[in-house]
Amino acid sequence: MYWMANQALWRVDAKQAKGLDATVAYNWSPANINRNNTMLTAGLRFNEPLPVRIHNTMSVGYVRNQLSQKFVPQGTPPWKTEHGLNSTRCWTSHRCFCYSRSFSITQRGGKNAEGGSFRIQNQGGVLGNGDAMKTIVVLILAT
Repeated sequence: MYWMANQALWRVDAKQAKGLDATVAYNWSPANINRNNTMLTAGLRFNEPLPVRIHNTMSVGYVRNQLSQKFVPQGTPPWKTEHGLNSTRCWTSHRCFCYSRSFSITQRGGKNAEGGSFRIQNQGGVLGNGDAMKTIVVLILAT
């Protein structure tokens, strides 16, 4: 089951999209079917922050990912909930070309729940006419 709400908080001009939006989403699935069975996301998105002709957005958000204990391997400590922060910038031109950059920091709750670990992820890509190019750098730091 999936629920989502999006609310305009502020607009420069009531007739245009430039301004600040708030978003909240909740995703749930049965714990015996999906390892990531509950996810909550909340964030702010600023539409058209840059004075350019193409559509552009900048956003920041929080992610909470509840992991099902039914998938924990026997003899290992229980998983903890994962928490993360995300920042994204997106530029869209002519409805068929999109460039996006995303940066996330996630406190992992999976394998190493006792000591915890963090995942830092930097993603970027160009999408256009069905072709995709992505660069993903993943760094895992044990704490």
